[in-house]
Amino acid sequence: MFIVISKDSPRVVMLNHLTNTNTLVIAPSYQEERYEKFLAQGYSVPKVKFLKDFTLPNIVLEIRKVQLSNEVQSITTLSEEDMDWVGILHDHFVNKNTKYVSNILFKDKYLMRSLLIDKVAQPYFRLLSNIDDYNIFWINSSTDKAIIKPRYGSGSERVIKLNRGENIETWEENFFSSRYIIEEFINFENMLSCDGYSVGKDIVRFFSHDYGELLMESLQKTNDNIVRTNNIYYTDINFLWSVFKECSKILEVFSLEGELTPFHFEWFYDINTKQIYFCEVGKRFGGGSIPFLIKYSFDVDILQEYWLNLTSDVIQKDCIKKKEELPIPNVISATYSSYKRNGTIVEIPDLEKFNWTLNTWFFASEGEKTKQSASIVDCLFISEFISKTDEEYYENLKKIRSLAEEVKYIL
Repeated sequence: MFIVISKDSPRVVMLNHLTNTNTLVIAPSYQEERYEKFLAQGYSVPKVKFLKDFTLPNIVLEIRKVQLSNEVQSITTLSEEDMDWVGILHDHFVNKNTKYVSNILFKDKYLMRSLLIDKVAQPYFRLLSNIDDYNIFWINSSTDKAIIKPRYGSGSERVIKLNRGENIETWEENFFSSRYIIEEFINFENMLSCDGYSVGKDIVRFFSHDYGELLMESLQKTNDNIVRTNNIYYTDINFLWSVFKECSKILEVFSLEGELTPFHFEWFYDINTKQIYFCEVGKRFGGGSIPFLIKYSFDVDILQEYWLNLTSDVIQKDCIKKKEELPIPNVISATYSSYKRNGTIVEIPDLEKFNWTLNTWFFASEGEKTKQSASIVDCLFISEFISKTDEEYYENLKKIRSLAEEVKYIL
């Protein structure tokens, strides 16, 4: 079947020429009256599906319905403003992804969410092109809090939490530029990450870490960020296996067949209800020293493996097929990142006090004027340390936080 995405009146593009073809036109419902007039004038049109809410995720849903009974041969448009959408849709559904499309799906948060619309649980979202999008979002939202984030960005930079009813038209930033999305705030206290690589959709390496606090919350409420080997390995391996399978679903949508694909997933979760919500995924390994935490805890040099596989004629393809194949960590590895504060640094603890850590790096010095960190990567210092038990981990965390408090500022 041929699919035409068309915002225009049927007369503008003379859709009557497609009447006797195996074509579906997807059009916005506000054009329905023009179609009726076109038909009343003696013209005919192919099959048309009118969408009341003409958005990319709803178009994706319609194409997936078509796929259930028809092979999609082409997706096209004569609307210049929709050319980028349609090109990506064609390459995804017809060509089963290209390298460009795979890369962009891992990067653009609006495309990322749109192509996963019926694949995994995720927050309700909408692209902000104008004030109508903002109002429609709140009409459809079941929550009273939301997140606005840039389509392209990382490290929780420029991510804003807001309440229902706030007038963002008066804010300094122009959010109505199609460069931001708004999504429901997921009221879960925990977030985990999954890092590794796959060959196409088949996961070869898979490791999970837990964040001490939601990343955005850590920027707004606390002065640090902690990444640690996930305790779920010991407490609920079945839950971790369910997360693994959700990651596989996304890789099946986004990956390119046979391509070596590194990944860094982030998921909101509630360990009591076993609920998980997709946050985002990158075609890379995670920050916070995650590749090194993997090496410390699992004795796997994932960066070495990745580069060797990338440049080898024969890629390691022994994928993980059951939960018993998930590696169990030998120790708990953690990265502690201390955020900068407003003021001038007047005192930093002696580096000898950090000798018990594996590594510690300071990114500012005494006498330097700093501003409150706006991103999780904008840190005063980072420490890596290992612990043999959970009890030792919390003792070490207490120790590193005490050292962080020895950093003194004056305004």
